[in-house]
Amino acid sequence: MCLHVPDVTIVQFADDTQLLVSGKKADLTNLVMKMERALSRIFACGGRRPQRRGARGRGSRRGSRPTSASRGLLIGALNVQSLRPKLLELSEVLHRQKYDIVLLAETWLKPTVPNRLLVIPGYSVHREDRPDGRGYGGVAVVAREDLTVTPLKPATQRPPDSRLETIWSLVRADRGRRLVLCSLYRPPRYTVTALDADFRDLETQVQSVRYCISVYGNGTKKNMVRVQKILNFAAKVIFGRGKFDHVADLRERLGWLEAQQLADHSTLCLAHRVLRRGEPHSLAAVLHRNEEVRQRATRQDGLLSVPRSRTEAGKRRFCARAPALHNQLPPELVSLSGQGFKRALKRRMLPSIT
Repeated sequence: MCLHVPDVTIVQFADDTQLLVSGKKADLTNLVMKMERALSRIFACGGRRPQRRGARGRGSRRGSRPTSASRGLLIGALNVQSLRPKLLELSEVLHRQKYDIVLLAETWLKPTVPNRLLVIPGYSVHREDRPDGRGYGGVAVVAREDLTVTPLKPATQRPPDSRLETIWSLVRADRGRRLVLCSLYRPPRYTVTALDADFRDLETQVQSVRYCISVYGNGTKKNMVRVQKILNFAAKVIFGRGKFDHVADLRERLGWLEAQQLADHSTLCLAHRVLRRGEPHSLAAVLHRNEEVRQRATRQDGLLSVPRSRTEAGKRRFCARAPALHNQLPPELVSLSGQGFKRALKRRMLPSIT
């Protein structure tokens, strides 16, 4: 056993096993982390007992922890204010409450602190420290080790006067489920210039991961509700609203569309670009005028042909969703090109924009 657990003395008396770690009182934090690593390695070496043939499956053992597939993911958020001295306390909370993912703010970690000193048994830590090296601010994502967490970097350049701190992650759970998470911390700054800079930075980052809007636009209403909750949370962060406060006035002040409107706006802009340019060819091949499909002339020859679909999933396809939305636009709007079409379409969806 000692070969697998270095720097720790293991003493066994019959059915009692003790782990002994010695050191100076000033190194108490390092000693606790060394003990946590030792326990983690012992559990890893022990492994799981194989299930007997004929035994009942998931949930058959009393007190066993249900999998994420049966109970969903339990996600929490915490302003930890210095992570290193609170590793043991955080580990106890994670295991007692059985969190799958926890988003941390104000980790107060310096870039010189290695990840090997941030050990939480059964969890992995993904961090983004404040680059000034003073040891304040910082955000992190703590996730179960059986979850695949991939960092996402915004592709666009961030505003130089922004002080917003974020870490984006793509989490892959079992059964092919995926979700995008962001741990965000905004340092307290109260001037209009600072608020505008942080808001522009957040909007830039959200736009860089807005590719998911196109996917959710072709999804169910339940998925659109999830996207709307993310947009509402972002608006509350910008204006400092509480959890249960209304956000309708905030979206109007920001000039934001709702989630479904964003999906429709993205779909219509893409369809308009395809119709005017004829590319990409894979999308241009599925958009046809009625005069190209029907054998007789009608008053609807100038409209796009909407293919028939028996299922709701078929109606959400681009070849059916885009023509149905495009046919509802007035001719003077369809005749516009480029940015003019996008601006006019947004004004039509959100009349408060001038």
